[in-house]
Amino acid sequence: MTSMRCNSVASAGSLGASIGAMPIESEFIVTPETLRGRYRYFTKASMEKLRAAGYSKPFTSLHDAVSDYVASYLNPQEKA
Repeated sequence: MTSMRCNSVASAGSLGASIGAMPIESEFIVTPETLRGRYRYFTKASMEKLRAAGYSKPFTSLHDAVSDYVASYLNPQEKA
């Protein structure tokens, strides 16, 4: 079992699946008190302006993006 510390369970799961390390054990890291007012726990951008400007291509899922990053940058020999 692979272990990692991450403050996003979705990121930990995607990374674990990408490197073939299933099952994966993830741990939520509590943000220190001194950073809580300055840390964003959740971000979701609105794509309305982008779509209104004419962008119509599909977006990449988190899982696919992490898989591509791992294959292309962390394990480039696997992509060849």
